Amino acid sequence: MKPKLTIARLKKSAKEFCEIESTYRNKDLYGVTDGKAIGTYIEHKFQKL
Repeated sequence: MKPKLTIARLKKSAKEFCEIESTYRNKDLYGVTDGKAIGTYIEHKFQKL
């Protein structure tokens, strides 16, 4: 069972996710100009965390 989502846990998870994502180059996003597609891609990665 997943722990209850709180604002503090969401902030902590988001910070950890951003730190991980910023350490490598994501070749899947090079040349993509559609902001919605990029947002959806990142959102799905975050949800899998």
